[in-house]
Amino acid sequence: MSRRMHVAFGVLVATVATTTLVAASGSAAPVSIVDRTYSCTTTKTRGARTIEVSASSGLRKGTRLTSLAQAIVSSGNDPSVENGPPALAAAVAGYPPPRSFPPGSLGIAAQRCKPMRARVGLTTRRLRGGVAPSYQTDDQIKCYAPRTVLVRVRADFARPVALKPTRDRSLLVAVARLRSAEIAVRTPGGKPLVYAEVLDSGRARLFTARDCF
Repeated sequence: MSRRMHVAFGVLVATVATTTLVAASGSAAPVSIVDRTYSCTTTKTRGARTIEVSASSGLRKGTRLTSLAQAIVSSGNDPSVENGPPALAAAVAGYPPPRSFPPGSLGIAAQRCKPMRARVGLTTRRLRGGVAPSYQTDDQIKCYAPRTVLVRVRADFARPVALKPTRDRSLLVAVARLRSAEIAVRTPGGKPLVYAEVLDSGRARLFTARDCF
């Protein structure tokens, strides 16, 4: 995972670990399975619209993980984070986690992603990839994307949770032990771009379209 992707992950983990969440009026009742689809706006980087994706498996020392399984889908440059693209969707899982870290979290960009009804398959069909490495590299995968992409997140929490906005309302976040989480991205025309998965065991998988680079 590149340094800027690692920064983005660090911001997400720090946010869910320390930021005060506010109750959303009319928010749905807590559930163990969060399964939602969003239409998310992409941004241009060097004249082209892209999404950036990355995943890494956790590292285990003895019975405890020293890093968690992580998957993130981002787009564009974020001036508030040093070279860090803002996350459209991200998931972190692993148990038992490093001390002072939450055992799992799910985050959605509240301002760039709007709920919608659409079918987005949680499948690796027409994609390539596999288990994500546990070591950090400078690699990140980019995919050309249209102005909007459809993003589906499905998370299986160990207890009922509710997605709540952070105080600045930039993210919708749920924090609890995650048994598993999946993120799938496709174009409005139906082309699959990304499938990512993180597991309680600390394993992560990442698959992308063949023309991603």
